[in-house]
Amino acid sequence: MAKVVVSYGADANRWAQQYCRRPAWTRARGMPAVTGTRQVEIVRTMSRAGIVTAVEHAARRAGVGGEVIYSIGHGNAAATGARVQLGAGAELTLTQEILRSDASGRYGDPSGPTGLVTLSSQDQETNLAFRRIGAALAAARVARFTFLVCVLGNNRAFLQLIKNAWGGSVEVAGYTAYVATQEFTLPGDRTYPRVSLYLSRDQAGAQVVAGTDAEPNCFLELPEARYLTVV
Repeated sequence: MAKVVVSYGADANRWAQQYCRRPAWTRARGMPAVTGTRQVEIVRTMSRAGIVTAVEHAARRAGVGGEVIYSIGHGNAAATGARVQLGAGAELTLTQEILRSDASGRYGDPSGPTGLVTLSSQDQETNLAFRRIGAALAAARVARFTFLVCVLGNNRAFLQLIKNAWGGSVEVAGYTAYVATQEFTLPGDRTYPRVSLYLSRDQAGAQVVAGTDAEPNCFLELPEARYLTVV
C-alpha cells in the first residue's frame, strides 16, 4: 500500500523524509528497513488553496488502496466544539457545523426551532475546500486518510462526521494522544540531529506514551496502532 505524507514546517518535513526512505545512518545502526512505497508531499504555500492542491496531489500519488497521512495543524477532541485545524493557522479549520452542512453551506433541521442555518462566507469557503479534498480522495480511491495531529482520535464521532462528509468511502483515522516532534542526536552521531516523532499524554510532551527518543520507530515509523482510532 502506497503511503504519502503531506507535511509543512522544518521538523515535520525532516521527519517525513526520514519516514519515506532508509538513510545511510539507519542502515549503519541496524534500524529496520522502510517497507512499502512511501512518498512526501510538502505543502509549499500555507493557504487554503495550497493545502487543497497538496492533498489532491497526495491522493493521486497514493492511488487505489493507498493512505494519505496529514501531518499539519492541530486537533481538538472536545465533546462539543471539536475541530481540526488543517494548517499552521486558521486557513482551513473544520468544525462540526461545517461537516454537517451541505454544498450550499446550510445545516440544521428545517422543521426545528432555528430552521436551516447558513454558514458564514469564510466557513463556506472552508466547506467547499474540504469537499474538494474529499472528491480527490474518492476519485483516487484512497483507502485511508490519517490525521497525524493531536488527540483527534479521542472523538470518534467527530472522525465519523469527517468520513460521512467525504461520502463514507475513505477510512478516517486519528491518534488519541498529543503528537510531538523533537530533535535528537544518536550517541556517537555527530553529523546532525535527527527528528523523532512520538505521542505524549500532555501538550508539553513530557509524558511519553508510545516510544522514546532513542527507539528507532520514533525516527522511521508512525506511532503505535493501539493509539489510533479508525472509522
